Amino acid sequence: MLLLVIGLISPNSEKPDIHYFIIDQAEFKVHCKTNINSFTCSTSADKISDTLKVYVYKDQSIARFNKADIQVPIRSFNCGINQLTKDFHETLDSDKYPYLIVRINSIKANRTPEDLTAEITLNIAGQNKKYTFPIELAKESNQYNCEGSNTISLNDFRLDTPDRFFGMVKVKEEVSLSFQLSAVEM
Repeated sequence: MLLLVIGLISPNSEKPDIHYFIIDQAEFKVHCKTNINSFTCSTSADKISDTLKVYVYKDQSIARFNKADIQVPIRSFNCGINQLTKDFHETLDSDKYPYLIVRINSIKANRTPEDLTAEITLNIAGQNKKYTFPIELAKESNQYNCEGSNTISLNDFRLDTPDRFFGMVKVKEEVSLSFQLSAVEM
C-alpha cells in the first residue's frame, strides 16, 4: 500500500493543511505494438511498496507536487508470456535500473475543472523525460480515483526496441503508458 500525504496550501495561507491518503489500488500498464501484433505488460499495487510524502501547492488552477515519486519495480511487470516479459525486463535494463520512477510534478485544470492534465517525469533506465498526461479524477465519498494514459517513445530513454526472428518481428518505439490510482482519504 502507498501512503500519500498531501498538504494543501491556499493562496492566503502560509502553512499547509495536511490530508492523509492511502493508495489502496495502483496499476501501471505498458501497451506495446509489434509489426504483427500487440501486447500489454502490467503491474499492480501489491508489488509497489513506496511511501509518498507530497506537498501540494495550489494557486488558482494548478496543484504543484514536491518529490511525489512512485517507484515501480521493473521486474514486477508481467507481459503474459514468459519470453515477452523477459524481453521487456531486458529492454528496460532492469538489472542496472530496477525501477520505473513516476514523479508527479503538477496537476492542472485547463478549460474546465474536469479537464485535467498531469505533468509527470518518467525515469526509465536512468533517463528522465517530462510528459503531460491527460487525466481523469473522480471522487466518491472519501475515495479518489485517478487515471491517465499517454504515448511515450522508447528512444526518449535511449532504449533499443527488441526484435525476434532475425529482425522479422520488431517492437515499435512508441508505446502507451497508462496508470490507475485509487486513494482513500483518512
